Amino acid sequence: MRHLDNVLRSLGLGAGRLDRDELLMVVSRIAADPSLWRPVVRHDPERRWYRRLYTSPTVDVWLLGWACGQDTRMHDHGGSSGAFYVVEGTLDEEYGYVESWTCVQRRSHAAGRMRSFGPGYVHNLGNDGTGPASSIHAYSPPLSTMTYYRPEVATIVPYETVITSGSGEDRVDLPAQPHPA
Repeated sequence: MRHLDNVLRSLGLGAGRLDRDELLMVVSRIAADPSLWRPVVRHDPERRWYRRLYTSPTVDVWLLGWACGQDTRMHDHGGSSGAFYVVEGTLDEEYGYVESWTCVQRRSHAAGRMRSFGPGYVHNLGNDGTGPASSIHAYSPPLSTMTYYRPEVATIVPYETVITSGSGEDRVDLPAQPHPA
């Protein structure tokens, strides 16, 4: 996406790890131009859909399409910081931090809302609404792994780690695999 490359270059982002404010700039700038995401977004009723829109050594950008009832499961973002912007619909979030987990907290993000987070942030995003939702996500450094967690009383337990590298082709969630011992 040549146009997306130009948009990100115009932000004047530095080399190396982007901070949370810079990640918010990335997602808000892309969200502000629907021509960058609306033509490619999909809402698969069977499985959550996602596509990598952009990747560089500094940041990668993903577009997610959510049909009703779909969620991510509780997960982290490896060592990456991130930000997301809800461009249509509403996403509900359960969240916490790996190093200080006490209980799940909850909040809702309507279209036009955005959120950033650092490493150690764990969350589950989902569309509990009655219509489709779409969101734009940016990670720095680029997302390479995600670990999925099972909440238990006063703690969370990792059960699966996935590698997120690869092409920008359309993807859908796959069935869960056990976390290596």
